[in-house]
Amino acid sequence: MEKLLIIGASGLTGYRLAKLSSEFFEVYGTYNKRPINIENCEISQLDKTNKEKVYSLIKHINPNIVIDCSAVHNVDYCETHQEETWMVNVEATKFIAKICKDVKARMIYISTDYIFDGTATQYNEYSKPNPLNYYGISKLKAEEEIASLEISYAIARTSLIFGWIPGELKGLESSSKKSINFVLWALNKLRNGEALNIVADQFSTPTFVDNLVTYLIQLAKSNENGIFHTTGKQCLNRY
Repeated sequence: MEKLLIIGASGLTGYRLAKLSSEFFEVYGTYNKRPINIENCEISQLDKTNKEKVYSLIKHINPNIVIDCSAVHNVDYCETHQEETWMVNVEATKFIAKICKDVKARMIYISTDYIFDGTATQYNEYSKPNPLNYYGISKLKAEEEIASLEISYAIARTSLIFGWIPGELKGLESSSKKSINFVLWALNKLRNGEALNIVADQFSTPTFVDNLVTYLIQLAKSNENGIFHTTGKQCLNRY
């Protein structure tokens, strides 16, 4: 089987991807600060911004496909930690893409609907990006860096990922939206009898994590390059 390397397998998307892709690929995964064990997946510790270790690991595994699930993704945090955001979301991603070119690996990059400004009622892969926050700016720049290289790649833009957090992902679930998906954050608040303060004018297409993983596996198997919108079908107001 082809080798698949998942960078960021200790997050919800990376974890489910590692669990569900083992029947199609020989799976390898990385974590940064939160150790994890996944059946049928060889796990390594990796700081995405450590170029020497990133280079060594990818060269050692020599994967056919690399899926980058690792990012600084809390929008408010990105605004106040712009240097860290740029290093992780742009510089580290660009370096990984360059190594993919060296080892002739296909790269799948998970992007976001935050690259758009929200003024249109619908967006497709040809819509013009116009990010309004630093998170969106960093993700769009990473998209551009990957597309500028002569590699096999797919950019998977998604939106409002949700899903149950398994017990293996210790520390990921909390009462804070910083480390939990929106749906579980709302459920936890309601279970605790707490009031919810939610914006009433933000629309998105919620994406169940297992559906996203199915899209990512399809993109990993494909030879088609470009941008793909990989989201749920229904547009909903968060409120």
